Amino acid sequence: TNYDNQHMTSLTALSGTKINVLSGGTLSNADASYMGTIIVNKGGTVKNAIISSGGGLGVTGTASNTTVNHGGVISVASGGTASGGTINAGGSAYFAAGATMSALTLNGGIVDTYVTPSFVAGGIVSGSLILESGVSDGGYQKLGSGVTIYLKSGASLSNSTIGDSNTVIVSAGGAASGLVI
Repeated sequence: TNYDNQHMTSLTALSGTKINVLSGGTLSNADASYMGTIIVNKGGTVKNAIISSGGGLGVTGTASNTTVNHGGVISVASGGTASGGTINAGGSAYFAAGATMSALTLNGGIVDTYVTPSFVAGGIVSGSLILESGVSDGGYQKLGSGVTIYLKSGASLSNSTIGDSNTVIVSAGGAASGLVI
């Protein structure tokens, strides 16, 4: 189903269904699960989506306040933006180079990023943050509990307070400096 220059609310994508939001279209309060997919094209917007249990959200447009639950995935491509969302336990978020991330909360899920991450204050509650090559991050003053930060080759983390219940894993070619445990 395509939505172009329309405003739709409360749709659900299940069992191979694809909701395609085209330029000028806005989709609000949608759900994707059980192999359902929402695709937000350049110029399209999705708001308050819930992605879970095998559902997917692909973004080259804008996604705001997305909740990704167990088994759900959000993938933000170059030129796409995700802001104000929450990645819960078992959920995953992937940000390609050239994507934009802002005001996210990591609450038990996984964020794998080729761009500098942006979380709300105190927004790294638990889960895994994977910094890919070329990403420089830092300045965290308060992490939650059970947080693991992976630094891939070419990634760096600096000037952050890690805390004693959290872990930083530095791969060959990764760099960490100024960390307080």
